[in-house]
Amino acid sequence: MATEPIGILLTVEDEPEIRNLMSMYAESLGFSVLEAEDGQAAIEILKTENPDVIISDLKMPRKDGMALLKEIREAGNQTPFLILSAFTGKDYTARALSLGAFDCLEKPFKPNELKALLHEMLRVSKAQKGFLAKTSSANPNSASTISPEDEIMKMSSLRGDRNSAAANLPAGGSVDRNTQLVKMFAAEAQNQLTHAVKALTDLKHSDSPGWQLGYLFRLMYSIRSTAASMHLEEIRDLSHAMEQTYVLLRVRTSYLNKMTLATLRVAHDLLHRHIEILDGKTPVSAEEKPALSQDTKNIIQDLKTVALSK
Repeated sequence: MATEPIGILLTVEDEPEIRNLMSMYAESLGFSVLEAEDGQAAIEILKTENPDVIISDLKMPRKDGMALLKEIREAGNQTPFLILSAFTGKDYTARALSLGAFDCLEKPFKPNELKALLHEMLRVSKAQKGFLAKTSSANPNSASTISPEDEIMKMSSLRGDRNSAAANLPAGGSVDRNTQLVKMFAAEAQNQLTHAVKALTDLKHSDSPGWQLGYLFRLMYSIRSTAASMHLEEIRDLSHAMEQTYVLLRVRTSYLNKMTLATLRVAHDLLHRHIEILDGKTPVSAEEKPALSQDTKNIIQDLKTVALSK
């Protein structure tokens, strides 16, 4: 009796031998595999198939991995995307993360590294798809664009928390629902920022900070996307500056120093304060609001210039 696959993986690789090896390895992990010889072939497959995870080489004819990532993200496809390449340098990695890649893995890589990333990506993908199916059935006439609900669910799926606030997202389209969504976002973000501060603290003692930095980057990417969809400008701008800093640290660990960590800790505290205000439990006073806005502008500027100090 055939075993049910754990998920569907699309592998995009122009070298047939490498593509076959990747497919065999993914199948050994329990995936059902789709294969594409380059980015253009992958686009054709994605017109009819809905994989859970995409892994792609970087350098390919017709359409390379970066162009493929950019095209599907611009089309609203948020399938977790991993770039594998012998050419994954700092500039490529920074660009790929900024375009929405889940991560980049340089060849040759350890099988356990790929295995861990694939399982993490699959968990995120399943959480996203489960929520999208739920909202689609509740709102059959809704548009297919990325909504605040989708973004909150992506955020919660980063940690796989079973008791996540996103599991109880409200239905409907009323003003009350929008208020609920803001509170849901505030609760989810505060929950995730608790994990983020621990990850940030662990960076001081980590011999391989890539996992922590990858998580922190993805969290800030998710908070920024959610804040943008809800028109929360200060949260959007602050989390975006933090996201860019984590991209920098992910590709240039030489910038991981006491000054950078101290600046990021202040940024986390400010971001937490902004989000805390949203739930209404600790509203901002008339006197505090201008000072908070100015502090936010200052820390954004500090984050933009932190790379100048090694």
